[in-house]
Amino acid sequence: MIKLCAPTDEAAVNIDDAIKAMCSMGVHLAEIRDVNGINVLEFTDSQANEFYEKLKAKGIDVWAISSPIGKRDFAIDFAAYQERVNKAINMAKIFHAPHIRVFSFFDHNNNVDEVVKRIKYVVDEAAKSNIKVCLENEKGSYGETPERMIELLDKIPGLLMVYDSSNYIQVGVPSDKSLALAYPRAYYVHFKDGIHKNNDAEITPVGEGEANIPQLLKLTNKDMTFSIEHHLRFPNEGETFEQLQGSQKFVYPNVTAAFYDAVGHARMMLLKAGYMEIHEGLFKR
Repeated sequence: MIKLCAPTDEAAVNIDDAIKAMCSMGVHLAEIRDVNGINVLEFTDSQANEFYEKLKAKGIDVWAISSPIGKRDFAIDFAAYQERVNKAINMAKIFHAPHIRVFSFFDHNNNVDEVVKRIKYVVDEAAKSNIKVCLENEKGSYGETPERMIELLDKIPGLLMVYDSSNYIQVGVPSDKSLALAYPRAYYVHFKDGIHKNNDAEITPVGEGEANIPQLLKLTNKDMTFSIEHHLRFPNEGETFEQLQGSQKFVYPNVTAAFYDAVGHARMMLLKAGYMEIHEGLFKR
């Protein structure tokens, strides 16, 4: 079975608007990253409890704390790093989240031993609270390629992997390669797509880019969570929709409009692949 999930801030900035948008699109599983413009590692316990109760009241469970741990270089000293890890674990406990998402550091100078040391610390500390750690293949991080993601999985017992096809597209890894090497090791999926362009990726809804979503779905042979971290383009502060029109194929007036289209594309691709929606956001083939 496949369960649809989404970071709340990919539906709306405000938690109440995000919940409304997610429920209206039948998505009842969430990642927590930024809420009301505040990053999850900056929440007070009181804020976290308030957000959790609002999600719970509408039947939305939390899949993961989408932390920014590892989304920087090694400049942060280890004591400060430990504090951030402890904060992520505390947030996971408040939100009853079984997972924490992390990254594998920028400006790493190929120092795999230090990358392993820091990620292993998160994995080991989280395990004490029965929380699993999932590593994403972010562009510019040590684990930006399938080979390096597999290397880190092999060197860190208990570490799990987020498969993000558009992140691989960003760094020029063809989808047939990432699907063959990385996808068999995937624990959950960031369900988005993209087109390689100028050493980056123009993000698209699933099925509209180079990620070969039909093949991804064909290869899916176990229960998985597909999180719609769409990253589609809409006006940022100081921009207008009219200014963005024509800059790329998919542009939306706001984040919620982008979310609706992203979920619609996700649902369409699943149905085309032979899945049936047996309950809102839950698909079986």
